[in-house]
Amino acid sequence: MTILAPKKFTIRRQSEAGSYVYGKWVPSTTTDQFTVIGSLQPLNAREIEMLPEGTRTKARFSFYCESNQPFLKTTDLNGQKGSDRFLWNGNEYLVFAIGDWQLHLNGIPHKAYVLIEVGNDE
Repeated sequence: MTILAPKKFTIRRQSEAGSYVYGKWVPSTTTDQFTVIGSLQPLNAREIEMLPEGTRTKARFSFYCESNQPFLKTTDLNGQKGSDRFLWNGNEYLVFAIGDWQLHLNGIPHKAYVLIEVGNDE
């Protein structure tokens, strides 16, 4: 692996099953866990500015992994339907956005994700 400071991280993937309750998506309680290897880096100010306004205060990290790692499911802007959960240091993060650099000809083909902190109210 040639990405900076690679480590193993745990991902929790919820089942695709679930239903809407009073207009809000409620996922199934069934989950699978697996690990990915990559590099966790703090977001810089420029990256935070590119996010939608409502997510800027909870955005914490970028996660970079090589293209041979499992593809992570990202959340939609309306909620958490289908999003993987990134577990690290006792905290939980939604996998929010992706930068797909797998066809990058110079450097390392990789995927870059933005991680949004899950608060106690969610």
